[in-house]
Amino acid sequence: MPPYDKPFKSYPDLIQILIDKHGLIISDRSFAEHALKTFSYYDLINGYKDSMMDQNDIFKPGISIEYLYTFYLFDKKFQSVLFSRIMFIENFFKTTLAYCIARDFGVHQDDYLDKKNYNFASGNVNFNSLQFMLKRILKNPHPFQPTAYYLENHNHVPPWILFKNIKFSHAINLFRVLKSPQKNFVANELLPNRTIPQKEKIEFLISGLNLIRQCRNYIAHNLKFVTYQATKKDALKERAVLSLLPPTLISLSDTRKKTGTNDIYAVILFIYSILNSRYLKNEFFKDLKNAISLPDGEVPLFPAYATITKLPINLEQRIEDTLKTM
Repeated sequence: MPPYDKPFKSYPDLIQILIDKHGLIISDRSFAEHALKTFSYYDLINGYKDSMMDQNDIFKPGISIEYLYTFYLFDKKFQSVLFSRIMFIENFFKTTLAYCIARDFGVHQDDYLDKKNYNFASGNVNFNSLQFMLKRILKNPHPFQPTAYYLENHNHVPPWILFKNIKFSHAINLFRVLKSPQKNFVANELLPNRTIPQKEKIEFLISGLNLIRQCRNYIAHNLKFVTYQATKKDALKERAVLSLLPPTLISLSDTRKKTGTNDIYAVILFIYSILNSRYLKNEFFKDLKNAISLPDGEVPLFPAYATITKLPINLEQRIEDTLKTM
């Protein structure tokens, strides 16, 4: 058997490789070992190599282990602001979906999962397959989930309970196969704006929900967030973005450069569009500003972060201008 191409390396070995092979500035080996133990070699080094290394895998001049450590913390702080809002929107969406389905189809699982209530398919989503997965959750719920409690203690499992235990993707797909009256109701609850055609609003909602779902998975599973980009089919349409978002946040020139359609900035825009009160929007932007700004005297990291993530370099100014109009 040939030798493994990724053999075990001790922390001192890894540090020496970073110095000799990759040109990383390490003046304090004790701190470097702490950094690798805390964040892992892969997350700290491989996570940023695309943007901080040259093509020959040598770190760009001036990059130190301390800089990577601080940048990683900055990245995680920014991610946490998005993650908390994505979780809020997932719950908001599931709650609205459950309300509509219970109101129109009933509260017993046999009633609201009856295929007569839904379209057979929408794109690559087939209701029969979706129904099978949801019924499997009902048959084998996790013992600590509310669905299991309801099966043991009540004579039905209403949708607002079942939806607590289904994947975000299942909820999105269930929305996709709803018939027009129910689909329109959910879309209008989440996006009350009446200036955009209903079909475009629903497309925007489906794309945006999938966009933030994928982004949430990147954050939750500690994947390479800074280069996150959604698939082309989940990109937000230019016309809908310009209709639903204020010009202080997005412009025609932005969308023509593909900014704000399927990237991290698109996640921010979609979150803003769904947050359903001035207070929630304001708190979101306050937390974003806090995440990208640093106290006086510290080296600002956002310009480098914006370059890597393709966020607008003037994001803080856009936030301030939008807050003034709210």
